Amino acid sequence: MNQKILLVEDNPYKQSRILDFLNSLDGSIQITTAASFTSACQRVLEQDFTLIVLDVSLPTYDRSASDSGGKFRILAGREIARKLTRAKSKTKIVFLTQYSSFSDKGNSYTFDSLAKQLRLDCGDSFVGMVFFDATSALWKEALESIVKEIKYENNNL
Repeated sequence: MNQKILLVEDNPYKQSRILDFLNSLDGSIQITTAASFTSACQRVLEQDFTLIVLDVSLPTYDRSASDSGGKFRILAGREIARKLTRAKSKTKIVFLTQYSSFSDKGNSYTFDSLAKQLRLDCGDSFVGMVFFDATSALWKEALESIVKEIKYENNNL
């Protein structure tokens, strides 16, 4: 069974690095991209995915030369995950971020405390939270492990 992955990332450099890495894992992976809260919500309504690689912080709309992307949502990934959970989606979600702390609406989170909250919010859909650091291979190792585990699970259904 081919994996269908939605990559939600607004930073073009990060998106390119992650895309290249995912494509290097398995040529049969079908990858769709989104670069904002709104485009991610549209993609999940259009089709089903086996995995969503989801940035935690995103602009409201896709950025362009003439548009800044609207309000920047510090916990946009969490909002998207909650929508999926309410819709009873079985799609697995891995959060990927380059930030080690978050502050939104008076609440502050460390990387670890947000990961715990996301696990509670998402239940069985939560498969991890990965720290993206372009100077390290650790994010690749963590993401590869998750992708392989989901592929194994799907092949053994």
